[in-house]
Amino acid sequence: MSLNMSQHSSITPDGYETPRFPGLYSFQAVFRNPQYLYHARDIWRFTLYWTIIIYEGFHVAASGYAVAVQWRNWKMMWMIPPLYMFVAGVEAVLAGSVVGLLYV
Repeated sequence: MSLNMSQHSSITPDGYETPRFPGLYSFQAVFRNPQYLYHARDIWRFTLYWTIIIYEGFHVAASGYAVAVQWRNWKMMWMIPPLYMFVAGVEAVLAGSVVGLLYV
């Protein structure tokens, strides 16, 4: 199965521009002017970015809790947040790429 971008060009509306990053749907846009993604690269990119943001947020919160719990071991606790952020980044790139490409 190959990704052929020309297959999707027939459903892309005239004058289509890729929506800006933070979101496809704002509170008002859902009712007034919803925006959609039509190109495989855009779908993958939006999915990847949001997955990175969500994974990093949860891992930073977990590392903050781990640091708070292990405060007495101050010699090693500085390594926890960067390690958790690195792990979150790797997980997010893998998960975001897989999920983003599944919906193409």
